[in-house]
Amino acid sequence: MPTSEDFEKELQEALSHLHDPDYQPSELLFDVLGCKPQNGALAIQSTITTMIETLKPADDTPAAARILRSHEILYNRYILKLTVEQTADRMAMGASSVRRAQREARHWLAGHLWQRHRDHLANEKGSEAETLDAVEAEPAANRRSQIEQDLASLRIQDAGVVAHVEQVVAAAVTLQQVVAQRRGVTLLVSPIQPGLTAAAHPSALRQVLLMAIGRFIERATMGTVDISATESDGQIELQISCQVDPGEAPANWGLVRDIMSAEGGSAQVRQDGAGLTLNLEAPAAGSVTVLVVDDNPDIVYFYQRCIAGTRYRVVHESRGQRIFAAIAEYAPAVIVLDIMLPDVDGWELLSNLHNHPTTRSIPVLICSVVQEDTLARTLGATQCLHKPLSHAEFIEALDRALGQTESLGREAGARS
Repeated sequence: MPTSEDFEKELQEALSHLHDPDYQPSELLFDVLGCKPQNGALAIQSTITTMIETLKPADDTPAAARILRSHEILYNRYILKLTVEQTADRMAMGASSVRRAQREARHWLAGHLWQRHRDHLANEKGSEAETLDAVEAEPAANRRSQIEQDLASLRIQDAGVVAHVEQVVAAAVTLQQVVAQRRGVTLLVSPIQPGLTAAAHPSALRQVLLMAIGRFIERATMGTVDISATESDGQIELQISCQVDPGEAPANWGLVRDIMSAEGGSAQVRQDGAGLTLNLEAPAAGSVTVLVVDDNPDIVYFYQRCIAGTRYRVVHESRGQRIFAAIAEYAPAVIVLDIMLPDVDGWELLSNLHNHPTTRSIPVLICSVVQEDTLARTLGATQCLHKPLSHAEFIEALDRALGQTESLGREAGARS
C-alpha cells in the first residue's frame, strides 16, 4: 500500500512540472488528488494550484508565522515559477534558507492533501479499518511536524550555523562511550578529515548520531561498532556498521530519517545477513572566505562573532588601497565593503572592483551608515546593508550573495 512518503515524492515531481503540458502524472497522484486519469496532467496541476491558493493564511496571520512563510514559498516557487534566488530576494531570505523552507512547505502541502485523501476514504467507505489506519498515521505526521518546528527554531536562533563533522561525531561517541563499555562494545571511529562541515544544525546531527550509535550498541554481536565520515560529490557521508543477529527484529529508524530529511539529507539502512549498515547523508557546507574591508575594529569583531560556527571565514583589511593585494592573497568568495574608509573613497573602490576583470564576478556587499542604495547598485554592489545590522541579517546577506554567485556559475556552465 502506498504511504504518505511515496505520495510526497510524487508531489515533489508534480510541483516541478506544474506548468508542463507534457508532464505524465503517476497513478498515485490521480488516486490521492481524486482526479480522473482521462483528464490528464491539467487536472492534477489545477488541483495542486487550487490547494496552494486555498491554504493561504488569513490576512491577520503574524508575519513570522511558519504557515505564512510556507505558503509564500509555494506560491513564489511553483505558481509564479521564480528561481530560488529570485524567491530569496523577494522574501529577504538566503538561498539556503529558501531551499530548507521549500522542503518544509512541500511537506506541509503533502500533509494537507494526504489527510484530505484519508478523510475522503473514511467518509466514502465508512470503514473502521481505514479510520484506525489514519489514527495510527497521525502520530508520525505530528512527529514530523514537531521536528520541523524545532529545527526551524534552531535555525532562527543560530542563523547559518553548520555542523563540524569531526566535533559532532566526537561528542556523540563520548556520550555513548559509557553505554558501550557497560555492554562490552568498542566504538571504532575511523580518522575523519579535518574541516569537514555539513549544512545541518550540529544539534540535529548530533542527536541523530546519538540515537543511531545507541541502537547499534544494543544490537552489536561481535563487540565493535564502526563509525566513519567522508565527503563525496558535495555530500557528507556518515556510516555506522556492526554485526548483528540476523533473526532479530529490525529497529525503527523513522525518527532518524525524519530529522535527516528535514535537514536536507537522508538516512538509509541496509542489512545483509549479519551485517547492519546505516548510511547518513547531508549536504557539504564547505568553507567560504569573506573579505571585510573596514577600518572599525568593533564592526569586524561583530562580523567574526556572527560567523562563528558557520561555513564562513572572515579575513580583514582596514585599508582600501590594499584590497587587490588582499583579494590575490585570500581569494574571497564575498567582499563586505565600508564606504567611509580612511585612505580611499569607498564609491571609487566599488567602481574599480566592478570594472576590473579579475574582481567583477565577486559579489560586493556595501555595509555602511551611508544609505545610497541606488548609487551602490549602479556602481556594482550586489546588496546594501545598513549599519547597525543584526546577526541574522548579516548571515542572510552572505547566503544570498553566495547563492547568486552559484546560480550564475551554473548558468555559465550550461551555456558553455
